[in-house]
Amino acid sequence: MRPENSIRVGRITRVLNEFVRPRRRGASIPVDIAAFHVRGEPLDAAEAMAADYAPFAVGGLWGPAWDTTWFRIRGNIPEQWAGRQVALGFTIGNAGSTGFGAESLVWRDGRPVQGLSPNHREHLLTTAATGGEAIELFVEAAANPPSPFGANPWPLLLPDPEGSPLFTVQQADLHVRQPEFEQFWHNFRVLLELLTELPESEPYAARLGAGLERACNLLDLPDISDSWQRAVPLLEELLSEGAAPRSHAVSVVGHAHLDTAWLWPLRETVRKCARTFSTVLELMDRYPEYTFVVSQAQHLAWMRDRYPDLWRRMKIRIAEGRIEPTGSMWVEADCN
Repeated sequence: MRPENSIRVGRITRVLNEFVRPRRRGASIPVDIAAFHVRGEPLDAAEAMAADYAPFAVGGLWGPAWDTTWFRIRGNIPEQWAGRQVALGFTIGNAGSTGFGAESLVWRDGRPVQGLSPNHREHLLTTAATGGEAIELFVEAAANPPSPFGANPWPLLLPDPEGSPLFTVQQADLHVRQPEFEQFWHNFRVLLELLTELPESEPYAARLGAGLERACNLLDLPDISDSWQRAVPLLEELLSEGAAPRSHAVSVVGHAHLDTAWLWPLRETVRKCARTFSTVLELMDRYPEYTFVVSQAQHLAWMRDRYPDLWRRMKIRIAEGRIEPTGSMWVEADCN
């Protein structure tokens, strides 16, 4: 990349990360947290939810290697948030890359509703609050060590006999979601990622870089407030430009590569499937165009046998053609 283009990308990246990203957080209030710690193998959800919970605070430590902590979260949506989108923000201190480190599953009214991970840090509670609603959720947090390659605090796949916690709860709140701003954020982010990947010889690359710089100049920094709305039409124009005639046609479908037996206990694969598929179903409720491929029949069998509510909802999406079972083996082979 030529120096002038590298400087341009750096400026745009700084605006996105330092000034646009913080604006994603709407009004928020804390929630009450209580915890129930489970050593060793996980408990059935009904048994865990009926257990005795102790008060827990943001900043508290949890999770020796491979243990589970159940968090009970309670709060009330403020009256003044009526009509707004409201979400739970719950960051459990994941210290690994996607697929590793702490992950959790949100339970609501006794049903698994969504996984939380580095890619999914909030759970949408309502698209239009009435105001004053009481919220009670349970979060089943798995203390999976951050890295499978030498950084575990105890030999691979074995629990820590000392019970040393690995993670710190960093955030727990109810907050207002701003769907229009979220769309702006994602448009901006996708266009910047595209700019970093396009060859400099591509004519669109120059137009895209100049357009993103103009978008940055439309923002009032450092507090962009509502000035982002001025840049919306420009980003939409950049996104709407058609591909060159020589370009390939690409179709995109969701998928999650889940190793059935690898560097975590087999029972953790079962829970990873539940976290993944519940997130898929939640996304499908919000995005009618979203489709997903499941490539291992064993994962479907586990949902049928261990998560009947998830399995019931998955069957509906399978019948609609939005979840597509595929592949020719019961478990994907990794023998090569």
